[in-house]
Amino acid sequence: MNLAILWHAWDTFVGTPAAWVPILVAIGAAYLYFNKSLLDYDKVGMSLSVTCRRQRVNGSGSEDHLAVSVHVKGRSRGTVRLQDAVVLITDADAQAPPPRSIEIREIFRYRREEDAVLIEEDGTGKKRTVKYPRAKISLAGLAPGNPLLNLTPEDETEWACASTVASDRVYIVEAVVLGMPLKGGFTGQWRASTVALPLRQEDKSWINALEQIMLAPAR
Repeated sequence: MNLAILWHAWDTFVGTPAAWVPILVAIGAAYLYFNKSLLDYDKVGMSLSVTCRRQRVNGSGSEDHLAVSVHVKGRSRGTVRLQDAVVLITDADAQAPPPRSIEIREIFRYRREEDAVLIEEDGTGKKRTVKYPRAKISLAGLAPGNPLLNLTPEDETEWACASTVASDRVYIVEAVVLGMPLKGGFTGQWRASTVALPLRQEDKSWINALEQIMLAPAR
């Protein structure tokens, strides 16, 4: 008897179209929330920008130094473990060769040594060897087992590299960074670009005109 009453109440409730509206809304909201959580869209991220500067190579009329700066800043939540970072320098001409790729090495963690030895003055001008419980950077290689740096929330840094380019060419400079959540997940890609225009040629026509006036014979 009780089962029959419950079944009738359930059939009446489900059979009403309006009753499905809040149920569908709740299911859709739950799907969006868990989908974003699984993909870490609302947990990790970074902002990326790139700037560049050109300067004529001394003694050369056909080459420029191209200095590139990449600025990176973490978002308010989530730590990103950096995976790779490169700068691509591409001639704007469609017929140009493939882009030049420069690897950003600043994303790697140097090896460290514990209890490094330090030489100190003892106050009398003599040196003594003492040990401190501190870490010391070693340039012998990358940190074993954990060679990649992390970008913590709101943390920001700047990377730089340089190359030599033709003075009369326009270049597209692009930075590409790969990273993933610290606790694992999908690898994200961030890109930013700018244009490096040739240096403006100085107008020296007034110098030539002045030289002609000065060299002209007096009348």
